[in-house]
Amino acid sequence: MNSQLSAITQEKTQVSLSLKRIELEPFCVQYRQKIAAINSLDATYQSQKQQLEQSQTVYLDTYFNLINELFRQLGSNNFEIIKVPNNRGRQIIYDLRVKFKGEEIHSDKISSVFSESDRRALALCIFLAKVMSLPLVEQAKAILVMDDPVTSFDNERIELILIKLDELQRSVKQLIITTHYKGMAAKTAKKFRHCAKALKLVNGNDTCLIHSVEIGDMIASDH
Repeated sequence: MNSQLSAITQEKTQVSLSLKRIELEPFCVQYRQKIAAINSLDATYQSQKQQLEQSQTVYLDTYFNLINELFRQLGSNNFEIIKVPNNRGRQIIYDLRVKFKGEEIHSDKISSVFSESDRRALALCIFLAKVMSLPLVEQAKAILVMDDPVTSFDNERIELILIKLDELQRSVKQLIITTHYKGMAAKTAKKFRHCAKALKLVNGNDTCLIHSVEIGDMIASDH
């Protein structure tokens, strides 16, 4: 009698489990579908992440090559700007390092090797590289405003920068250069006389007035 009761109890338990499986089967199907969707999304994410990292690497290599090329063109032939990955966090961050004649400069000594002119030239190169890296359509719509871009440079470097800006102005919509140095105004007006319009700001009583100036007047010296 006890054995029959035990068998019936076991059979009841099995039937209950079978009923439970039938009741939960739709949820199990949904669960399996969601797991499959998660795995698919994860695979897509990993693939796109890899593609993004590869495209970022290509972009950064091209960008840094352009910075170095511009830096050399503007008179800093002995320097090289390099990127070093910093993997301390979850995201890859690149630190900037500087080499002088092939030797990496410690960050504590950069100020003693990099002159004020070199630092300003590098900042200008980074800006120019950003502009030159834009798609041609974006470049054609760009309006660049540069405030005294050649301050603290010697005459040779000023000439090199103006040559580069002359090349750049052909691919952008408009280039506006402001300066309060007469020498810089004269050099810029002379370099861009084929395409530039010269304006002079004159302080009035209540406001600042803009006057058109002949290019020849900007170039003429006191003599």
